Amino acid sequence: MSIVCIGDFGKIGTGQTEVANLIKTLSRDNEIKLILGLGDNIYPAGVQNAQDPQFQEKFEKPFSKLPRGLKFYNVLGNHDHRGNTQAQIEYSARSNRWKMYNHWYHFTKTIGDTRVGFYAIDTNLEELPFEMREKQQREIIDSLNSSKTAWNIVYGHHPYRSTGQHGDSFGELKALYDNIIATGKVHFILSGHDHDQQLFTIRDTPTLIVSGTGSETRQVPEIFRLNGDLEFHSDSLGISLLRFSKLQVIVEFYDTFGTVKYSKKINKIEYT
Repeated sequence: MSIVCIGDFGKIGTGQTEVANLIKTLSRDNEIKLILGLGDNIYPAGVQNAQDPQFQEKFEKPFSKLPRGLKFYNVLGNHDHRGNTQAQIEYSARSNRWKMYNHWYHFTKTIGDTRVGFYAIDTNLEELPFEMREKQQREIIDSLNSSKTAWNIVYGHHPYRSTGQHGDSFGELKALYDNIIATGKVHFILSGHDHDQQLFTIRDTPTLIVSGTGSETRQVPEIFRLNGDLEFHSDSLGISLLRFSKLQVIVEFYDTFGTVKYSKKINKIEYT
């Protein structure tokens, strides 16, 4: 059993349609439990209210052919913060497919025979009051420290590390990620924002995945990719898919032709 990860999927057009068709095709041969939406859910400037017709135009209709029970667990991107972010949270009560319980939240799911913890964060720290930033960090770290799940995934819009146009996190966001990693409980950090696919393998750091090709791509000069920690990158439209077992996760990157661009097995590291 698996999950799909896509960021920056909210721009209507052929790219979004191709990605939606890819997920539909993959769902025929893969038991997909859920989709992690990595932010920038509605381009170009989020929504005005929970009744905004953009929810239908840019989300419900493009993904209507997916299996009925397949839900998106979304986080907020920088483009979403240009609109009414509370409306995206409230829309969860109006949609059978869209889930966003707060600016940050966590939940657990059984993927096959494996319990997995998911920790959604709002990485747009400059948009949040100090009290919210402090509360988010405290609640996410407390939840991670008490976690008993086999795998833990933290996901937000902005990457911890990236060789794309926007680059690595810095300042307060880097400090948040550093503190989350310091719990020793995180196995994966997933993000979007840069419109490409990337995987980093860094010692004593969770596996880092960027999957921001949900509706468009962005090419950058090859010199950006000269990073010894970068194991894979692609400028193709597509998604990442994670297959879970108790002791191993297989990460696959797909383009919209259904081609596996890269695959990696991640073995479980036991934390003390």
